[in-house]
Amino acid sequence: MSMDLAQLEKSTPMEVLEHVRGHLLEQGAKSIGRMGGCLYRGNHGRSCGAGCLLSNEDYNRLNAQEIELGVREQRDPENKGNGTIEGMGWNILCSNDMVTKVHMPLITRLQTVHDSVEVCQWPLALSVVEADILNHVYDCDVEGD
Repeated sequence: MSMDLAQLEKSTPMEVLEHVRGHLLEQGAKSIGRMGGCLYRGNHGRSCGAGCLLSNEDYNRLNAQEIELGVREQRDPENKGNGTIEGMGWNILCSNDMVTKVHMPLITRLQTVHDSVEVCQWPLALSVVEADILNHVYDCDVEGD
């Protein structure tokens, strides 16, 4: 199952979670770079809890757009990104209108699960996110509703 930014805008919070959960649990490892930081697209073809929501076309377009916009100074100083969106949280991509703001809190949380939770704890952390979705924490207006 693949997803891209256009599909993301039309997805429910549960569909987003199911896509990310399936991706992360199948991958079974963090998406990291040579320096050890978490990346949207890391070594061995891996992607993080937000990166798996970007098609290759989206990812390449965002990197080209990032260079044009000159937003590199907003990235995490610990993860410079070398002229790419790497090192920029999903919330920064949203604030620069590079990605949809639909599901921003949910995707930011899924990115945090990938980056900050040990892989063996992902199932539990993702079940907590699911409980929050069921409790309407991440309700949003989705196109077509």
